Amino acid sequence: MNPSRDTCSQPAGEPDSAWFRRMHSVDRFDERWQTAGEATIAEFLPPEPGDERRELLVELIKVDLEYRWGRGERIHVEKYLRQFPELGDVATVPLELIVEELHVCALHGSPPSDDELTARFPTRVVELHAALAEASRHRACPGGSVASALVGNESVTPVVQKPSSHRGKPGGGVGTHRNDDTPKMPATLGRYELREQVGHGGFATVWRAYDPELRREVAIKVPRPELIGAPGFRERIEREVQAAARLRHPAIVPIFEVGHAGDGADEGRAGGTTFIVYEFISGSSLAVLLGQTKPLPAQAAEWIAVLAEALDYAHQNGIVHRDIKPANVMMQEVEG
Repeated sequence: MNPSRDTCSQPAGEPDSAWFRRMHSVDRFDERWQTAGEATIAEFLPPEPGDERRELLVELIKVDLEYRWGRGERIHVEKYLRQFPELGDVATVPLELIVEELHVCALHGSPPSDDELTARFPTRVVELHAALAEASRHRACPGGSVASALVGNESVTPVVQKPSSHRGKPGGGVGTHRNDDTPKMPATLGRYELREQVGHGGFATVWRAYDPELRREVAIKVPRPELIGAPGFRERIEREVQAAARLRHPAIVPIFEVGHAGDGADEGRAGGTTFIVYEFISGSSLAVLLGQTKPLPAQAAEWIAVLAEALDYAHQNGIVHRDIKPANVMMQEVEG
C-alpha cells in the first residue's frame, strides 16, 4: 500500500477508539466528495486541538489533494499550511503530506523538478530523497524519478463476495454522483456500447457497457480528460494494465484490455480517449454497503482476510495498488 495514504494502519500506542474515529471521518469525507463533488476539511475536524485532530487533518488533506487535482485545481501543500497553521511551516509540515502531493502531481503528469523541490523545501531535501527511494522500492518497475517513484498501479480492483441479502446499488467501485465535471461520452466507445454511468472518482469515470462481439457486459473505466492529455500518461496506463492483466486471483477483477478510441487514437496517434475494460461486477462498493448495514465481526473479518490475500498476491507479483479504501472495493452478489 501507499505508505503516505494508508489510513488503515493503526499507529503503535494509539487507542482503538481514536483510530476508528479517524477512519470513520476520512470515509465520510471521501463519501462527501463522491456524492456532492465538494467537501470542506474544517467540517470534519474535531474542535479540540491536539494529536487526534492533527492526525485526522493530515489524512483529510491527502484525500482533498487527490480530488482537487482530479478536477483541475493545481493546489500545493503550502495552501493547507496557510489554512491550518497547526501543521507548522515548510520546515516542519509532516513529510507524508509532501510525499502525497508529489504522488498526486506525478499521477496528473506534472511532477516537480528537483530544483523546484529544493526551492520549496530547502531543509527537507534529504528526507524527501529517502522517502522517494522507499516509494521506488515498492514499485513494480525500477525507476528513480519523482514520477516513477510515486505513481502506483490503481488498475487493480479487489472484489469480495457477499450474500445477496445485503443489497446495495450496483456500481463500479466509486461514487455515483454526477456533476458538471463528468465528461459527456458518446453512445459507443470503440466497439463497446455504453449503457450507463455507474461511478466516478478523482481518477476516472466508470461505465457499464456491452461488448457486441463477445456478447457480454463489461465495466469500462475512462480516465479524466486532463489525465489522458498529460505527457506519457497513455504509455504508463498501458504498462500498468499489462502488469495487472497478468494477475489471476478470485478476489481481483479481471482486466480484458486497454483501448483507445477517437481522433486517430486507434492508430496510435495523439488525441482520443484511453479506457480500461474490466469484467462487470454486479454489486455495490464496500463504501456503499457499509453505509447501509453493519456487518457482524465474523463477516467483517472474513472480508478483510479475502482482501489481505488478494493484496498479498498482487504484492508478490510486484504490483502495489496505493489507494485501497472501501470505495475502491467491489462487493459481488452471490446466492446463499
